[in-house]
Amino acid sequence: MDLALPIATERLILRRHEPRDRGAFVALVTDPRFYAHLTVPERQRTPEGAAEVFDLVAGSYETEEPVWGLTVADRATDAFVGTVALHPVPFGEALELFYAVVPERQGEGLAVEAVRALLHALPDRDLVARTPPDNEASARVARAAGMQDAGLERPLGGPERRRFVRPARA
Repeated sequence: MDLALPIATERLILRRHEPRDRGAFVALVTDPRFYAHLTVPERQRTPEGAAEVFDLVAGSYETEEPVWGLTVADRATDAFVGTVALHPVPFGEALELFYAVVPERQGEGLAVEAVRALLHALPDRDLVARTPPDNEASARVARAAGMQDAGLERPLGGPERRRFVRPARA
């Protein structure tokens, strides 16, 4: 995947994780509100496990198979305000998009702005976002960013999810 970084928007910068983001990333990932609607392994809900995830992602950028987890930073202060990630959908060409904003900044439209920026940066890729059926806030983000609701699915026998899509532009 060819993703030119950083990506700047009116209020945000999407960039690689940096060591100074580690504490805020760990705080976000270990907050029960973060994983309430997600299937997050128990280990990753701990500070040690969340730090391992951060280190894995940050250490992968220069490898042949980078993990595209990014910091969403406030453009004015460069402070960590959330994270977005992209990973291949099993058995397909699409990329699955994940997004989260720190609780104290939710409701400001930052997730929508970050998702729109990724949609714009990857016009030649099919993108998918999956949200739990009861997570209306996440569904609103996908819709507001321009993704289409493709209905409910149960991917690979996992929990039921609402699927949002943005097809590649020809």
